[in-house]
Amino acid sequence: MKAYSVLFNLIPILIMMGAVIMGLSIVKTNNILKLLKFNEAIKSWKTLFYLMIFFLFGYLVAFYLFIYKIIDLIAVLTGLVFFLGSCFVLLSVNIYNQTLEKIIKIQEEYREAKETVEKTLGELKRTQGRLIHNEKTI
Repeated sequence: MKAYSVLFNLIPILIMMGAVIMGLSIVKTNNILKLLKFNEAIKSWKTLFYLMIFFLFGYLVAFYLFIYKIIDLIAVLTGLVFFLGSCFVLLSVNIYNQTLEKIIKIQEEYREAKETVEKTLGELKRTQGRLIHNEKTI
């Protein structure tokens, strides 16, 4: 029974620690939104941002329900958090996937452009060398 009591007392601490971490995540995500401005991914990032705010509110409601021992509503909140949490993870993975695809595409375009520039530079150097050689022979 003592272990149960310790765990039971630990729950509100964990809830509030989760709320603090979620608050920090909201701040960081807001910074990302400022960086993106008009990027096509901003809609997805805003959805994540609003879900984070909702989750923060959920943490505070859970803390309240736990402190005042409103157990019936904690079960409903838990189900809602599990469902929305899975939606949040799916949306996050989609955003990460889109971002990685875009980064990989940009890297490939950069690599191709670099190769083209290096090839053109090589041709220019050869042409310059021929011109210098021709000038010396005149």
